[in-house]
Amino acid sequence: ITYSLPDIWYDGFKGKLTIINQTASALRGWELTITLPYDRVDSVWNADAYAGRGGSLFMTAASYDEVIEPGASQSVYFTAQGPTVTPASCTFDDRTCGQ
Repeated sequence: ITYSLPDIWYDGFKGKLTIINQTASALRGWELTITLPYDRVDSVWNADAYAGRGGSLFMTAASYDEVIEPGASQSVYFTAQGPTVTPASCTFDDRTCGQ
């Protein structure tokens, strides 16, 4: 998972999470969770999402784009308001991002 900030404005920003499938198998039905303490997420696209407690944002594969083939990537975007422009934590399929 990589994270970038394509846009930032007064009290808000747009975040981009890119899932890169570096395995030999297709990824199906993935789950991605990030924590943005003190932020309010306004919108998410390219994933089904809901906000949880403590600034958690839970995302799952959208029904129209459920599979990430080996070597392929998929990006999820969101807009939010608040001071935390970089996720405090990240998990993908119940593992810490980057592991």
